[in-house]
Amino acid sequence: MTYEQWRAFCDHKTYDVYNGWGNQLAPHLVTLGITCTIIFRFHHIRDPTSLKKNSNLFSARGHCKNSECPVRIEIDVEHEVKNKGSPCVFKVVVIGDKKHDPKKETTGRPLTGAAREAMPKEVNEHGPLAIYERNLRYANEDLLKEGNFSEVSSIDVLKRTKQQYNRKYQLDENIFKDVRMFGYLTRSIDHTSKDIKGYMQTSGEWPFTIHFFTEAQLDRFAEYCKTEKYSTLYIDATGSVVRKLKDQNDVFYYSMVFQDKDSSIMPLS
Repeated sequence: MTYEQWRAFCDHKTYDVYNGWGNQLAPHLVTLGITCTIIFRFHHIRDPTSLKKNSNLFSARGHCKNSECPVRIEIDVEHEVKNKGSPCVFKVVVIGDKKHDPKKETTGRPLTGAAREAMPKEVNEHGPLAIYERNLRYANEDLLKEGNFSEVSSIDVLKRTKQQYNRKYQLDENIFKDVRMFGYLTRSIDHTSKDIKGYMQTSGEWPFTIHFFTEAQLDRFAEYCKTEKYSTLYIDATGSVVRKLKDQNDVFYYSMVFQDKDSSIMPLS
């Protein structure tokens, strides 16, 4: 590992590795001919203030994710690289013989770190199928033959990352643009209402609010009030059908409803 790679691997402020460190090690293991899907369950970095000067600077222990493969791996770094031109040397010990049958089981490392941050944006721009086909086209064939699909996330995983990306950035300007376009569309195709066109009447960005009602709903409620001496309007609220918006308080879906005699419950707004 080069000096720059080591600096991106280890956080010298917290004396711990960065998120996604396992995925940073994976390509180096492949260059050593290790085609197992290695999952790390333990790692340790020596505290610079520790008196144990003979202990390793970095240690990690892992095993193959394949349920039938007995391979275990031990990785150690004795000393930290000091010069930019010098490589950081890892000692890698493989215990056991690999045993993979891709017809029975395929495995893969989870998306973490920088890869997890970059992938959702690509999926959102190009679609899960296009990203899956691209990853499969450029994946290491030696890994695929062993049933190691770490470089090729499944379409289901890519779809989930797209959903997470959409939830994270659902207050992006594109979302508000869609809301405004939907409101304009409902007004432009409403050829029956006279005074109140459309379905989405008002919207706000902070706090996020949208009011839905039609002229027909208001007219029906007005008729109900004329015929019912003690007219009643019920307000129902639920948060289970609305996703939480970033940096805003809990969002609720409020519905105002009424019931005229034996008719079914009718929404007003």
